[in-house]
Amino acid sequence: MKKSKNVKIIAILLCAAMIAATALFSACSSGKTVGTGKTSFKLEITKADGTKTTYTVKTDDLTVGDALVSANLTPADSKTSGMITTLDNTTLDYNVDQSYWGFYIDGTMATAGAFDTNIATSSTYAFKAETVPQDSGAASDASGVTSAS
Repeated sequence: MKKSKNVKIIAILLCAAMIAATALFSACSSGKTVGTGKTSFKLEITKADGTKTTYTVKTDDLTVGDALVSANLTPADSKTSGMITTLDNTTLDYNVDQSYWGFYIDGTMATAGAFDTNIATSSTYAFKAETVPQDSGAASDASGVTSAS
């Protein structure tokens, strides 16, 4: 009787350990993979509330912007306007609240738009929700840090 009870306890503990390990592995995963193609690059999207999502984008496109359209992370009309206002189902509208998606390459603000930036697989691309306060020329990123523009 005691032996049977110990086996049940051990089985329950092993099951709990497996569940915990699965949850830990899921929480530590490097992010979501989107798109299809032979080339891949890392993309980080930081929303206004500070939540950050990391993607591995797979594509056969040449530019970051085209890859985002192909992966359904931004609508196709972004290419027509040249401005990415919607990313990962979140729209920022500069005309409403002076918010926009800041585009970064390896941690530095890009000097060209996503549709004019050729993909380098060694680079990490990031979009951060940013705002320009109405009473100054300073920009504030998703972490709340304000920087001079």
